[in-house]
Amino acid sequence: MELSLEELPEQSTQTLYDRQAIYSTALYGAASFADSPYSRAQVKLKSAAFQAFAGTKVEDQRPQANIQLRYRDHFALGSYRVTWGKGLLLNKSTTHPAILYPSHPSTYEPQGLAISLKPGAWQILTFASQVERSAKLSEGLITQLPRSKTDILGSTRERVVGSGLVYTSDGFEIGSLYYHQSYDRAFSDAKSDSLLKAVSIYGAVNSGAHRLMAECAVQDQASIALSWSMIHPRFSQEWQYQRLADYQRPAYAAKANLLSSTENREELSARIRYMPFKALRIQAQSTINKGFGDLNEVNWLARHQLSIGFSDPLSKASLSLTVLDREILTAIDDNYSSSIPLHYRVNASLRQRIFEDIWMDTAFRFHHQERQLALSRGSWWKQSIDYQRDGFGLSLGYSVWNSGNYQMLILDDGDTGYRSLGKNSAQAMLMTEYGWKTGRVKLVLEQELKQDRVTSLLASISLNLK
Repeated sequence: MELSLEELPEQSTQTLYDRQAIYSTALYGAASFADSPYSRAQVKLKSAAFQAFAGTKVEDQRPQANIQLRYRDHFALGSYRVTWGKGLLLNKSTTHPAILYPSHPSTYEPQGLAISLKPGAWQILTFASQVERSAKLSEGLITQLPRSKTDILGSTRERVVGSGLVYTSDGFEIGSLYYHQSYDRAFSDAKSDSLLKAVSIYGAVNSGAHRLMAECAVQDQASIALSWSMIHPRFSQEWQYQRLADYQRPAYAAKANLLSSTENREELSARIRYMPFKALRIQAQSTINKGFGDLNEVNWLARHQLSIGFSDPLSKASLSLTVLDREILTAIDDNYSSSIPLHYRVNASLRQRIFEDIWMDTAFRFHHQERQLALSRGSWWKQSIDYQRDGFGLSLGYSVWNSGNYQMLILDDGDTGYRSLGKNSAQAMLMTEYGWKTGRVKLVLEQELKQDRVTSLLASISLNLK
């Protein structure tokens, strides 16, 4: 999870949009009352041809919003995201290039106009954006551009324009894109250019069970990304390869490599999933990353993961083991020691029906890593009893964690999609919800039992009309 934190708020927002997809009018609102209270709203309005999307958040009396007006899938005005190829210049595309709904209100994204027209077998894609972004400055130079909207004194004006042409025919697709990005300030890092021009060519072949995709993006040098996926009813696999040469990541590009964000590196990943029978799923995944620009650099980085899951009408269980090289975590936390080669993550969960309307949930996470000052093992345990009947739900549970000074990251249903737990503590939780045909209300009360004894309340409501 540490390797993809920037994607979690976007994923949580996309999950909300997916739930609202079949409705013409949808509203989601949430308010958190804790040490850092905030309120959040997400609205969708849809007619036969026009759509409006709005995501807002207010925290520390600072309003944030991403709003989009849309005509079918052809025009978007306001905040938007654009997908293209394997994500070397823009968001990663899963099918065809497209204009997406706005992302999390706290996340920067292009603001302006995007157009996608499809005359016959062709697609014309063009976009223009201008955004005032917060920036960390040193002597007037940009040292960092946060992807989230933060309260930083410095700022810079960002301009992004691009235009692409795509041809599609019988499962085959090929396209080319010109991309231009500029800032009104220079970067302190000599490797980053305030004026970035790039050209991308991508192609895809889809034969049903198999899909091939490739993208080549040229800045000063060419970087490439390749993938092959195969899907069968009980077996699937995906292989990916990226090679970044003198690559400057554009403002809204996907994270090309999982294990390292620096240029002059190549990465190979494989994921294999097998279902021996309907209720059982086994998955193995491995990623290796190598630098080719500096002979003194560590040769290989690696992450390996094995998971197994079981699900039937009465129970659901999962278990996963992740092994990471130390250098991957050093890039995130410089207190990690370079003398221990591997770090481990274990995750387990179980949901079991114990009576007709009563379920028991258990989740566990264990970390093992070596730091310079002390051996650090972190663990987290959560257990709850759930009652569900006729749209009404009630859950009572607790969680305990022990991680010393290490910040353990846990996935949750909150605003950002995760929470950070430090030191040693315990927490009690009470949740109640009620759903009906057109909506749902939910209240979550949490009480920390040690440390600062913080009390928090999260209230949310969703309303949907077809």
